[in-house]
Amino acid sequence: MSQSSIAERASSDVHGRAVHESIGISERSPYMAAHSFGGADVDLFFGRDAQGVALARFMQDQRLSILTAPSGIGKTSLIQARVVPLLERQGWLTVLARPGDDPLQLMQQAMVEHLLPKPEIETAAIQRLAAEVPGGDETSLADVVAWYDALEFHDRVRFRFFAPPAASALPIFCRVLRGTMTLEEALEHYEALSKRGPFLGLSPHMPLGALRDRLEAASMAAAWADWCGLLTSAGSLIEVVQRLEQSWFPLRPGLAGLLLIVDQFEEVFTRLPPSWLDHFLAEVSELLDADASSDQRPGYKPVQIMVSLRKEFFADILPRLEPFGTAEQMTFFLGALTQQQAREALASPLEKLGIRFDPALEDGRDTLDRMLDQMREDDDESGESAAASRHFPAMVVSLLGAHVWSRLRDMPVFQSLLDGERSFVWDDFTTLVPKLENVFEEFLASVLERLPDDDARFDAVELLDRLTTSGGYRNIILEEDLIDQLPLRQEEAKALLARLDQNLRLIRRESRRGGRYVEIVHERLIAPVRRQRAQLQRQNPVRAILPHAVDQLYLVREDDVDPLQANPLSQDYREALLRYLGRLQLDALALKVLLANTLLAGQPRGVPSERWHASVRALAKELAHARADDMERPILREGEALDRALDIAGTVEDFDWRWLATRSALADVSDQAGRRVRRAIAIELGGARR
Repeated sequence: MSQSSIAERASSDVHGRAVHESIGISERSPYMAAHSFGGADVDLFFGRDAQGVALARFMQDQRLSILTAPSGIGKTSLIQARVVPLLERQGWLTVLARPGDDPLQLMQQAMVEHLLPKPEIETAAIQRLAAEVPGGDETSLADVVAWYDALEFHDRVRFRFFAPPAASALPIFCRVLRGTMTLEEALEHYEALSKRGPFLGLSPHMPLGALRDRLEAASMAAAWADWCGLLTSAGSLIEVVQRLEQSWFPLRPGLAGLLLIVDQFEEVFTRLPPSWLDHFLAEVSELLDADASSDQRPGYKPVQIMVSLRKEFFADILPRLEPFGTAEQMTFFLGALTQQQAREALASPLEKLGIRFDPALEDGRDTLDRMLDQMREDDDESGESAAASRHFPAMVVSLLGAHVWSRLRDMPVFQSLLDGERSFVWDDFTTLVPKLENVFEEFLASVLERLPDDDARFDAVELLDRLTTSGGYRNIILEEDLIDQLPLRQEEAKALLARLDQNLRLIRRESRRGGRYVEIVHERLIAPVRRQRAQLQRQNPVRAILPHAVDQLYLVREDDVDPLQANPLSQDYREALLRYLGRLQLDALALKVLLANTLLAGQPRGVPSERWHASVRALAKELAHARADDMERPILREGEALDRALDIAGTVEDFDWRWLATRSALADVSDQAGRRVRRAIAIELGGARR
């Protein structure tokens, strides 16, 4: 099939279907909302072309460069959807990594994933491609590329380069479809990969199915494993680069060099001890020094390194940059979207789908300008000059677009907009977005749905609510204090903070003098958070009172209430504490107070014996392993004996659970809680209940 004929067939296939069906409305949105743009999203990324070119040039001019900007500005999206593709077109091997828990090891792993994607990842992408391209497996590789180049924008949105969803790096053949590698360069890559195996004999006229068969061969898997072993067995980053220079670069003579990008470098400060940064920079310095000494060697490929981090952490890395040069010369500062850039990011995806925006209205501002006006914070700016100087966080612009799209596709006028029968007017927008809070309401609800259960959602909303003031503003809290405020075990609270920051993008953590502070990502989320919290409280009243129950438990410990006169914890509070006992961060004395009041109250009405016994046993086990706050010994003097008793008790049906719990609480008699427990036991044994 010739290149022209397949392009004609692609065009007729596209126009022979209803446009809204080809878009794949239920599957794909042209906006990324709070997610970063990835390597397969270059067709959807608008508004940053000039900055993408400037950053790509900047990185090539600096052996070590720094990209810094506030959270939500779009650093990761700019890197993945603009800078990396630009560098690939210029022949650079570009590796994108995140620090994680071991930056150097993960950089080595990223080299394998980005430079040498697994053969099965390649074949999965080719399989998806063959299911869509006219002619399927029999279509030649050159015709496949021509077919893809002829696709309309809405099909590109739907297909997204056919990249497997679970792929950590874009497959090589998908990079050909993206336009950042030629087909000949991709075939050269496959031949180089199989250098230690049989010759593949690839050509642009080979059928798509034949390429898949060759990549699926056991010899190709063995060759890939051989290359991976060569790179991952290296003891240092320097050795990895040297092995690439010696073994891989000679097989790819057209390559410009290797560029390593460490994105979200603030993880070095939030996840690792301070010594890790010094260790990492020492390794980088040694690599650059060793590389500089080789720059006269024939065939030498330079190594460039760039790290990207939030501006809040820039002050932490700044003093350590002196050995590499002047900080100002090696730092690229990325700002928010300008008014014009925000217009492009918001309007271009819809305009590419055929939806036109209404031109200027009576006041001289068009629908787009009015849409952006809704995003402006309350200030005194007005007039044309203020609009020109206005800036917009990329994440908020994308959230607005995603919300409009999700609502627009359900409107009766949607097809008429796609067909060009009418324009998108201001009244359409006000119908879809009565208030900007609706955008954040939808975003918050969609994010919470990604959490595993209602308890996790409650934990997240409760944390977010603590980041707001009573007056409805951001409440910036020291991270340590926030963890102490949450009614969760510390490890669970820390994991929740990390997830809300790194994955769900609902909070941000900033490193400042005196510690690390936490704040909600945008003030517009405050009202939706409070509404979500009220809804969850209605759905689960027991979980709703848990923070108050914990507070009351600690107040009781300091109080001098006589258990013979009254039970200082209500039944609702006890129920909440016992139900969520395994997730609470309670010290030993608080556990003893809870046990004392549980014994004093006895088995509640309507609660089955098995359930109540299980609660008491769980409480006894918690206390058995608890430690006093001021000493390194268990709160129980006979802790080991009690552990053995608990093991035996699990096999005896009529075991006296109250006796076991009483033994647990009586271990330490030197405090008020111990005396209360003894009084409670006197009631239990003597039957002198009031």
